[in-house]
Amino acid sequence: MGGPKKGGPGERVEARNVLTAVLLADSFTQRFRPITIERPKVLLPLVNTPMIEYTLEWLAMNKVEETIVFCCAHADQIKKYLADSKWGSGGAHQMRVSTLVSTNCLSAGEALRLIDQKDIIKNDFILVSGDTVSNMNLAPVLEAHRARRAADKNAIMTMIMKATQHANQRLRLGDTELLVCIDPATKRLLKYHEQEPTRAPASVVKVDASFFSERDSVQVRTDLMDSHISICAPEVLMLFSDNFDYQNVKRDFVTGVLSEEELGNKLYVHEVSTEYAAHVHNLRSYDAISRDIMQRWAFPFVPDTNVLHVPGPWTGCAYQYARGHVYVQQQVQVARTATLVSDVCVGAGTSIGDNCRISQSVIGRNCRVGKNVEITGSYLQDNVTIQDGAVLRNAMVCENAVVRTGAGVEAGAILSYGVVIGPRHKVTQNMRLTLCHQNEHQASLSDDELEYANAPATVSAGGGARPPSRGRSRPAVSESGSDDSAGSSEDPLAQSMEKPTSAATVAAAALAMGRAPESGDASSIQFDEELVGYGGAGYKWRPNEGFDVQRYSIAPPSIPDPFAQDSEIEAVDGGGGAGGRREDDDEDEDEDEDEELDPEVIFKREVSETFLRCVKMRFDQTNAVIDLNGL
Repeated sequence: MGGPKKGGPGERVEARNVLTAVLLADSFTQRFRPITIERPKVLLPLVNTPMIEYTLEWLAMNKVEETIVFCCAHADQIKKYLADSKWGSGGAHQMRVSTLVSTNCLSAGEALRLIDQKDIIKNDFILVSGDTVSNMNLAPVLEAHRARRAADKNAIMTMIMKATQHANQRLRLGDTELLVCIDPATKRLLKYHEQEPTRAPASVVKVDASFFSERDSVQVRTDLMDSHISICAPEVLMLFSDNFDYQNVKRDFVTGVLSEEELGNKLYVHEVSTEYAAHVHNLRSYDAISRDIMQRWAFPFVPDTNVLHVPGPWTGCAYQYARGHVYVQQQVQVARTATLVSDVCVGAGTSIGDNCRISQSVIGRNCRVGKNVEITGSYLQDNVTIQDGAVLRNAMVCENAVVRTGAGVEAGAILSYGVVIGPRHKVTQNMRLTLCHQNEHQASLSDDELEYANAPATVSAGGGARPPSRGRSRPAVSESGSDDSAGSSEDPLAQSMEKPTSAATVAAAALAMGRAPESGDASSIQFDEELVGYGGAGYKWRPNEGFDVQRYSIAPPSIPDPFAQDSEIEAVDGGGGAGGRREDDDEDEDEDEDEELDPEVIFKREVSETFLRCVKMRFDQTNAVIDLNGL
């Protein structure tokens, strides 16, 4: 006789919870334009590996069993990439990867509402952005989150934040200023204040006095950065569905939940100190995280471990690591007189000519670098050609772009796909060049608009497209494998911004080979020679209105001199001008002096200044209390 059967009437069988992750493969911003007009951001190479690979590998490392990739812009490209990669087979690390597609979602909030409508999330899940790079172990975070949920069902989210190690780290990543208030005993989040990049920093942030009614102390932190990794309960999706004004996860949802304390929902913070966690949300963070990877802060996600899989003809070509954080893939030709200084990664099939000097840069696969070329702090994608004597400093050059002999590309410049720079032409700082025509309406859009790749649009006479309205229309949805996918859209208007015109592409390809286009519409294409030089191909792309070019430039920031501000203050205070002070100011100054002599005013000012100094200098709580009591 066989053994007893399981699952009988007298036996209780509990369903096993599947650890699921929701990966948002769309940033819902335009900070990488014009690059993301032709390619989704999660497929852009980060140290020669698509960004999404870092996130998927990290999730697999943490034993996530199922990942739902939410796609909007360029959904076809993402689905094809996943199908061709090891994730398409479903056997890699036993993690199943599926896609959910919406053709017209305009924000992360709409994406999460759509997921809630599909009713595919039954348990706690990991919410992560597809541009996240991390090597942290999620087990302690998941354990703490589940323990809180078991004790209190209102504990609906645990946000993972990274503590900065020095004051300039936030500037290096292009992050906005963030102030959070945390209960030090429970790690409950009490306040989340993110400074909008378009506004001047706030001099005063109000902290609710009620925070102290239930606890002895409150941590006020300005040294934390959001990693865009959260552990969420299913109730998070329900709250998004109940509140259609929730568009951004942090600025809308988190602040909204904290402001509605009477509903009882609670958010918590998990702080990462020794492990790495960051996300690529602008070009400056792209540069910083690329350097972190090459400097091995994200280990094991570094080139020479060959953990990250890239589908294509160069699959199987391993990287070798050399002194100075230099990574060279197999089948690379480097001239004996060329110098790879430090923090350099070179992809397979690339050739580098005599007397070249390359430092702090990433060179893609199958690139051609001529003689006497200098490349510093720059990023070259696959199939790029840099001819003799060219100089690149802190720039990004996309696939199939060509920089002709003696040309120069200055800091912050972006050369999008297929752009050609003419001989001995100098591309100015922060210039963005593309083969796509931009109309005036696009330049006036907010940076929080979508990357309108497949969303319905209205074509303008200039070859661009107008974005869709932000109405609350129901998103068009498809799952991977269905016939109603975004990529099968037959609407020509929806595809108007996928690529530049075929005539522009043909003309640029001819100019890249050093000859003028001779046939068809390509011969009538007129590129902007003032910007790309004679024999060049490309148009200027102007950033959106209000976009901070310096803050989000791929060029590293200039670190401010800590003594410069003090010197300026001393100069202002000490300088009264050649004529001294004016007589009509005497009465105003007398009134100010009377106010300043008020003991209560003086005491409040000292308390405020002492408190801010303790926060900025990260005083221990005990020392801060001693300083305040000493007033």
